[in-house]
Amino acid sequence: MKKILFFGIFLIISLSFAFADIIPPDSHPVEKCVTINNIDLFDEYVIIGKITGPMINDTGFEIVELVQNVCLNKGYKFNKFMIYAITKNYFEEADVIDFNSANVFPSNIEIDPYGGYTSNFDSTTKIEIILTIKEITDNQLILETISEIKTPTQNITTPNFFESIICFFKSLFGMSC
Repeated sequence: MKKILFFGIFLIISLSFAFADIIPPDSHPVEKCVTINNIDLFDEYVIIGKITGPMINDTGFEIVELVQNVCLNKGYKFNKFMIYAITKNYFEEADVIDFNSANVFPSNIEIDPYGGYTSNFDSTTKIEIILTIKEITDNQLILETISEIKTPTQNITTPNFFESIICFFKSLFGMSC
């Protein structure tokens, strides 16, 4: 009985690594930093990120208050990240935020702050995207990309199997490799 139990546990652990998010051969990780540079100019609003996806709590979404010039983070790579402007009074007084409320303004663009990986033929190791809030209209937060900088490196090495596994677990928690 102990052998069957041990074999079962070993098989489950082995299969979980077989389907893990391991960086493919001849690829390398890319760190991505997306920031908003003028949040402080809109002091009558709270700018938030709404994260939905398979690695989120029981409510189905997580809300994070965004800070000027700080990288956005959606956590797990399959999560979805949406940006909203919410009137400060509504944000402070509401027990639960109704995203269909007239006090909530969705952004005009979808943001994906996850870097992922790229082929070793592409020397990019970091992408920095700077967004700015152009305006907040009656029904929308208007964001605009003002800068996108790709940082290359000359020394791309393919991580070994164990480095790929460590990178996978780091990416689960929103860290770069």
